[in-house]
Amino acid sequence: MCSSDLNPVSGVYLGDPTTLALLVTLATVLATAGSAVAIAVMRYRQLMLGAAAQAEELRVLVDTSIDGILLTDGQGTVLVFNAGAEQITGIRAADIIGKPVAQVMIDGIRHHAERDFVGFMGQFPVGTPVDTRIRRADGLEQPIRLVVGRADTREGSLFVASFADIGERVRMEKALRHSELQFRSLIGNIPGIAMRVSVGKGWPMVYISDAVEEITGHPAKDLVGPMAEVSLVELVHPEDRPLVIQQIKSAFQSLQPYVVEFRLRHRNGGYRWMWGMGRPLMDDDVAYVDGVLLDINERRDMEEALRRAKQQAEEAMHARSTFMANMSHEIRTPMNAIIGFTEVALAAQLDAEVRQHLLTVRTAARSL
Repeated sequence: MCSSDLNPVSGVYLGDPTTLALLVTLATVLATAGSAVAIAVMRYRQLMLGAAAQAEELRVLVDTSIDGILLTDGQGTVLVFNAGAEQITGIRAADIIGKPVAQVMIDGIRHHAERDFVGFMGQFPVGTPVDTRIRRADGLEQPIRLVVGRADTREGSLFVASFADIGERVRMEKALRHSELQFRSLIGNIPGIAMRVSVGKGWPMVYISDAVEEITGHPAKDLVGPMAEVSLVELVHPEDRPLVIQQIKSAFQSLQPYVVEFRLRHRNGGYRWMWGMGRPLMDDDVAYVDGVLLDINERRDMEEALRRAKQQAEEAMHARSTFMANMSHEIRTPMNAIIGFTEVALAAQLDAEVRQHLLTVRTAARSL
């Protein structure tokens, strides 16, 4: 070994192949480790930048959402209150962040949330919409549709609530229920059956009022739908059914209302006379008939009674006329003889009293 083979810094003998191999390996490991550290640092930086971008996107999404978004910790303290929540409740974020979320809850549930917030939030299924109410800044209750989410972290539970204003929908539903109540009240007080029939195979009933049960003995639910247990058309008397169908078809051809009278079978097997009026209607290329049926059985009975009474009166008049004709013939022959002989007797010399009696007989005979 010569002095030129020694490393002047480390004093390591460089002429040994094993030593050289170790040095090369160490240099390679150090270079690889340095590259890995550099890559790891770059990757971490990229992840941090990505996380910051995602956080910014999430912040923008929360701030611009028209729905209210509310974030609380496990104690119910408000951490996030977005612009949508401000718009719905009228409460400024600065006035609620850092304070208990129970302040925006209605009286019926506030005490539960204040006593056990985590237990209170547990009653809302995660991700399932629930219709409830929230307290506005003016003290009024605002209908909302609420969706709750939960995240458990090392620091504790976080709850996020997303809610939408459904006040207009609630008002519309209330108005619809009111209109339906009015409609049902109106239909219920009509002295007859209100109905809508789909024109086609089987003539399925779309709607029919409850009054049908009183007239036919069948509840309304048994007559409605394509799979109805009872068909109203089948309840029409077989002799009247062709007329009813023809009247409806003619109404569609002329686009004019129809009026028809027919017999309708009761569940007990009897028939009642009905007066029907309807109007053809096209809705989304589906043909319907909207109409009413009135029970005119009593009117028909009265008409039949009047018809029989008229017939009996006409028969009585005919009998009287026949009787009078016969009697006139039977009386006329002897009466002519009486008149003739009275005239002969009056031509003779008679005292005044007898003459007066004969004149009375003649006058009476001529009257007959």
